[in-house]
Amino acid sequence: MLFPSSFRSINGGLAFALVAVTAPPALAQNADLSVTAEIQASCVLNGGSLDFGTYTSTAGTDTEGQGSFSYQCTNGTNIFLSLGGGQNEEEGTRAMASGTDRLAYELYRDPARQQVWRSESDALSVGPTSAALETVQVYGLIPQGQTSPAGNYNDVVQITLTLDQ
Repeated sequence: MLFPSSFRSINGGLAFALVAVTAPPALAQNADLSVTAEIQASCVLNGGSLDFGTYTSTAGTDTEGQGSFSYQCTNGTNIFLSLGGGQNEEEGTRAMASGTDRLAYELYRDPARQQVWRSESDALSVGPTSAALETVQVYGLIPQGQTSPAGNYNDVVQITLTLDQ
């Protein structure tokens, strides 16, 4: 069947109009999602030990010892490390005890044993820390010439880690 040419254009025009009506453009909208977290500075402190070995009062020399303890902190944390006077401290002097007998000693931050290590005023400032486990050396000295009797002497010193905020 033959259609007049004017009908063909109308027919094509109607098809175009139907497509435009049945497929409207989609509307898009954007917004932001805020994501946050807080990391609080924290540390884990691990005790340690220092063993002087055998002290001989007649040796004529000081007895030196070396020990350590460790800590692990959040990356970038600033801390202070201090050591207490021990359980047997008397008038500012650290001492190990064997019963009622005492053997004086001191703890230091440096291997030359020049920087006494005590509480806040002598605290070791560290920072910023890494996230790794860090080992801290402690240097000890028993002065020569003490006349304490034979025995096994010991003391317990409190380690304090303080966050610098």
